[in-house]
Amino acid sequence: MGGLSRFTAPHLGSIALKGAIQASHINKDDIEEVYVGNVVSSGIGQAPDRQVVLGAELDKRTISTLVNKVCASGMKTVMLGATSIRAGERSVIAAGGMESMS
Repeated sequence: MGGLSRFTAPHLGSIALKGAIQASHINKDDIEEVYVGNVVSSGIGQAPDRQVVLGAELDKRTISTLVNKVCASGMKTVMLGATSIRAGERSVIAAGGMESMS
């Protein structure tokens, strides 16, 4: 009903990432890479994935990747993160999707 309409997708993504970090009891400095899915990116500025990293107060050197896939972009980020861990490239990643469609 429009209650979240004042928030951009990156702002909502930052809030969700902060909450996930808190709930998982991991150290935010242990996150090596962040994968973010987003489809409706019109008007939210450059590098929405970087906006999430900085908004969640992660280290500014944290690598981030944006996935723009009309269907299941958030799921694709989880798949990419899992592959990165399985391959031994990363130990701790954050992955998910964000939209603001109010």
